[in-house]
Amino acid sequence: MTVQFPAPATATQDNWRFCVKCLGLFWNGRPDNGWCPHPGGGAHQASSWDFYLAADPTLLEQPPNMQTGP
Repeated sequence: MTVQFPAPATATQDNWRFCVKCLGLFWNGRPDNGWCPHPGGGAHQASSWDFYLAADPTLLEQPPNMQTGP
């Protein structure tokens, strides 16, 4: 399956935030902030700067090989 990217494809994805409940990063681009695995449940609670994570679209073109690596 080939994934099509708009030209030009970006090399980062923004809107990643730190959740003060589960202490993990989550993507804050959803209207409901996603489900938090903290025992209290509910939506993630953002309390941080806007993190940019690297996104390399060329990695999606390679089949995953967990045994031997790239």
